[in-house]
Amino acid sequence: LPILDSLSEALVQTEQARDFDRLYQGLNMVVRKLQQELRPLGLTGFDSAGQPFDPNRHEAIQQLKTGRVPAGSIVQEVRRGYMMGPRLLRAALVIVEAS
Repeated sequence: LPILDSLSEALVQTEQARDFDRLYQGLNMVVRKLQQELRPLGLTGFDSAGQPFDPNRHEAIQQLKTGRVPAGSIVQEVRRGYMMGPRLLRAALVIVEAS
């Protein structure tokens, strides 16, 4: 409920002020609060960009030849992956460097 309250307040403030910088800051605060609330339940996100592709944690949606990272590494994370304790809750959607 505190997260819902924060989102509702962000909408009211944005409607009144039309200040998108404040909207961004407010939404960023709400996301951090939600992550803080879910962490004790074992929910954690993981970063994928620059990491080697792991089919147990990543779902490749595209391959690109960029030369920025070694072949088989992740060029870009499209959607973040999450763990629930030691279990994969959702695989990260990624773009992988082609060989």
